[in-house]
Amino acid sequence: MSKRRKKTNRRPSGERSGEETGSKGLGIWIALAAGILLTGAFLLYYVKREEPAREVRVIDTRPETVTALPGSLPDPVELGLPPELAAAQARFGEGADLIRQGRYEEAIQAFEEVRRATPDAFEPLINIGRAYLELGRPEKAIESFEAAVRLNPDNAMLCDMLGVSYGQTGDATKALWWFNEAIRHDPGLASAYSNAGAAYFSQQDVGRAVQMLEKAVELDPGLIQACDNLAQIYWQTGRRDEVRPLLERLVDANPHDPRAKELLASLPARSPD
Repeated sequence: MSKRRKKTNRRPSGERSGEETGSKGLGIWIALAAGILLTGAFLLYYVKREEPAREVRVIDTRPETVTALPGSLPDPVELGLPPELAAAQARFGEGADLIRQGRYEEAIQAFEEVRRATPDAFEPLINIGRAYLELGRPEKAIESFEAAVRLNPDNAMLCDMLGVSYGQTGDATKALWWFNEAIRHDPGLASAYSNAGAAYFSQQDVGRAVQMLEKAVELDPGLIQACDNLAQIYWQTGRRDEVRPLLERLVDANPHDPRAKELLASLPARSPD
C-alpha cells in the first residue's frame, strides 16, 4: 500500500504572498526613513558645528565722517568773500542751513550758485560733495571732491572725504589711498584713522585695522564708531578684558550721548553664557 504524500502548497521560486511582500516593503520604507532621519540629523549637527558663533555685532565698515550721529558732523565749511560778493556769501549761508536741515537737494542748488559766482573757491565744492554723500550718490561726490582737491591739494579733510566716497563705491584700494593721504597731510585727523581702520578690516587685514582704530581712539576717545569697531575686534580676537575699559572711556568722552551708554550697557549681552 502506497503512502500518500502530504500535499504542500509550494509556490514557484520568486513568488511571495501578499502578506510577506507587504511586510518586506514596509521594512524597506522604515529603513529608508530611518536613514533619511539619521542623515538629516548628521547634516544639522555639522552645519551647527561649523557655523561660527555670532557673539557680537558685525563690524561697521561705514565711514566715520558720514555715519556719525546727526549733528555731530562738523558744520559746513565756511566761505569768506569780499563785500562785493555779499549775495554769494548769503546764498552760501542758506546752503549751510539747508544741509543742517537735511534738505540736501536744495543745498546742492544753493552751493552750485555760489560756485558759479566764485569759481576759484573750493568750499562750495566740499559742501556739494558732502550733500551728495548724504544722498547716497558717491560718484557725484567724487566729482565735487576731486575738483576741490585740484584747487586745494593739501587739504586733509578733502582727502578723507574722497576716501569716504570711494569706500561707498566699493573701491577699498582707492579709499585707503586717500585716507593715507589725509593722514599724511594731517597726522592728527582722527576720522581718517578710523575710516582707514574700517577699510582695512573690510580687506580682512585685522592687524592694520586695529592699529588704525587704536590711533583714532587715542586721538579722539569720543569717536563712537571707532570705539565700537575696535571693541568688536577686541572681542572677536580674544582681547575681551580690554573691551569694557575702552567703552567706559567712550562714555566718559560722550557723557550726554545715549549711544555711548548703550554700547557699554550692551556689553553683558556679548559675554559667553
